[in-house]
Amino acid sequence: MILFLGLVFWLTIIGSNYPSKILLQFFELIQSKLLMIFDCINSPTWLKNMVVLGVFQTVTWIISVMLPPMAIFFPLFSFLEDLGFLPRLAFNMDGFFSKAKTNGKQMITMCMGFGCNAAGVVGTRIIETPRERIIASITNSFVPCNGRYPFLIAVSTIFIANSFSGFKSSIISTFAVIIMIIIGIMLTLLISRLLSKTILKGESSSFILELPPYRKPKLRKDISTFYIR
Repeated sequence: MILFLGLVFWLTIIGSNYPSKILLQFFELIQSKLLMIFDCINSPTWLKNMVVLGVFQTVTWIISVMLPPMAIFFPLFSFLEDLGFLPRLAFNMDGFFSKAKTNGKQMITMCMGFGCNAAGVVGTRIIETPRERIIASITNSFVPCNGRYPFLIAVSTIFIANSFSGFKSSIISTFAVIIMIIIGIMLTLLISRLLSKTILKGESSSFILELPPYRKPKLRKDISTFYIR
């Protein structure tokens, strides 16, 4: 399970480097033209810095860093969902959630949280008892959603794997992202057990999960799911 997720993150990190570099070069070209335009019209320095080096540069850097990983990870996550991998992920983690005195269905909502935390919280309706629904809603925020992955990848690449180069850098970045996700999962289990022992006391209810067969993913469906999200 961890190796499968690691492969997805590694493909995201490796694949996002190239379009990110192209986007950055494209926006730098536009930025240089904008600076020339402001110089030609004798614009005040404070206005040029605020518009070009402030607003434009900040927005374009965010697009260059955030958009390529999202454009790669979203279809890959949809691929795993269409493949039938996520229900097996929930099945494998059921024992851990039972030890945390919560329902194994919380793992399904947590998997939904990997795509979007809001969808994960809404998905807690599949849990029967109000106590377990509240716990699942509170702890879903510890799961990094797709919107946070570009940030995690950028942080791991810039601050953790910066001293390495080439293939080794991508491997270190992948391990860093996986460790962050594992920490989020462990915090989910820890906080769930803590809540079950304190303000939300109770025993876990039964959990029945029907595993669907592995299916052949449909590329058109995965891409359409990416654009809908």
